[in-house]
Amino acid sequence: MDHWNRAVLTALFCTLLLSSSLIAAQPAYLLHGGGGPMFMYLGFDVPEIDVKVQELGIPALGDGMMLYGGGGFAQIVPRFRLGGMGFGGSLSTSGYQSPFSKEVDIGIGFGGITGEYDLLYLKRFNGYIGTMFGWGGLSISIHRSQTPANWEDIWGDYVQGTSVENASTDLNGSLLILMPWAGARYFLTSWMAIDGRAGYFWSKIDGEDWKTNDEKVFNGPDIDLGNFYLQLSLFFGG
Repeated sequence: MDHWNRAVLTALFCTLLLSSSLIAAQPAYLLHGGGGPMFMYLGFDVPEIDVKVQELGIPALGDGMMLYGGGGFAQIVPRFRLGGMGFGGSLSTSGYQSPFSKEVDIGIGFGGITGEYDLLYLKRFNGYIGTMFGWGGLSISIHRSQTPANWEDIWGDYVQGTSVENASTDLNGSLLILMPWAGARYFLTSWMAIDGRAGYFWSKIDGEDWKTNDEKVFNGPDIDLGNFYLQLSLFFGG
């Protein structure tokens, strides 16, 4: 039994020694500051919106959206970086229910301050953890138009006040966001690196925050936007 205990303790000691040597190693490649384009896939599962969309007789929204943006950072002290980033993207669904075509567009935009801490250094690779605290907004645009809408119908509606029955409403809610992640960065050269992250998007919209045309919307739902995300970036710097 003592034999096994010694073996386990020896293996544990060697593992800790190896881990500490990797963490303490100085990187051969390191960006002290930089930035670049960013791409994110954000899960989107909001039953409160999907129920209303399907009541319009059109397909439900997808379960995720692509977001595009950019960001940058600067190393403040060894291992620790501060920066910022921002993203925007949209998701839409549409359909026809005689005599109207209907469409719902979801848009999201946000940005914030980032902090990252390096855990592991290898020659061309480093692993790290980070988070962003940010703010932004979610918009819901609902459109209805009578089809076919020809040239005369459009102008005739303004001349006579009767013709094409079009309607459009925009709903907006504000966001506070917390986004923790774990990431890995691989250096292609001393001044360029490809970066991958996986994390969780924490954000909620209070039902009291919904607005349309800057007017308060009453009895709006509380919406939880929490979901997982994947992010890919290309950084340039020195």
